Amino acid sequence: MTTTVVKALGTREPWRYALFRLLRLLMVALAITAFLFRHEIETALHPVIIDGEWGEFVRAERDGIVVSASGQKVRECGWVKTEFFLGARGYLSSYMKDARHLDEPMVRDQGVHYWSEIFLPISRSAFEDGFVYADSIHDCGGRLVRSHFLN
Repeated sequence: MTTTVVKALGTREPWRYALFRLLRLLMVALAITAFLFRHEIETALHPVIIDGEWGEFVRAERDGIVVSASGQKVRECGWVKTEFFLGARGYLSSYMKDARHLDEPMVRDQGVHYWSEIFLPISRSAFEDGFVYADSIHDCGGRLVRSHFLN
């Protein structure tokens, strides 16, 4: 049957057929890649929190420091947690399990938000060196979306 189709299409058609198969293969590969990296794509293109900035040093605590931060919420999704890391984003870093928001949790709409008290189990000099970042995780209709919140 393939021979009949090729004869019917003429001498140029085998190239078109091969090109069509190649394009179809590339589309399938692109779809699989998009599916496998959908969380990273959503983080990059459609985050919940943007323009996050560390604020100021508030006070020293026994086991660390308290700082402030701000950011703009641009999507209506429920907050799940914030993860804090010591290190540089994309390089070797350590998850700080004892870091946490000291403010009472509250439901917030879209807009600019300010967190006056975030505890970090590090020294003030480590904070001021700038190697601390945080990711905010939100529930967006059953999907967990990670936003690169504070860099």
